[in-house]
Amino acid sequence: EPTNFECVKVNNSKVIYEFILPFFDQDTIQYSEEFLVLVLNNQYQTKGVFVHSVGGITGTIVDTRKLMSTILLTGCIHFVLFHNHPSGKLEFSQSDIDITQKIKKICAVLEVNMVDHIVVTPFGYVSMADEGIL
Repeated sequence: EPTNFECVKVNNSKVIYEFILPFFDQDTIQYSEEFLVLVLNNQYQTKGVFVHSVGGITGTIVDTRKLMSTILLTGCIHFVLFHNHPSGKLEFSQSDIDITQKIKKICAVLEVNMVDHIVVTPFGYVSMADEGIL
């Protein structure tokens, strides 16, 4: 089930980062990687945040079928992927890029829109949309 929160219009990565950062426990953000999805309505307003997976210090599993099922069941057509890097490294790993490209291909078939994929640390964020990777 989605976490309860205020509905916010998100129109850039900074607004998204400020919205999603509180969903990470600041006491544990450096100890385990978590992968979440933020679903948005047609007006790019926040409708729900779902925890997809929680892993270890260096990674977590992304099951694309489970992820897309969650997104489709919300009835939303826009979404943002986000996860933390326990290392604090504000760079995308090759596996981050690979899974994002795989999900992007699935989105084309299912007619849903991945707005961004953001890596979060206590020190800041990096956005695939801003970096031109998405």
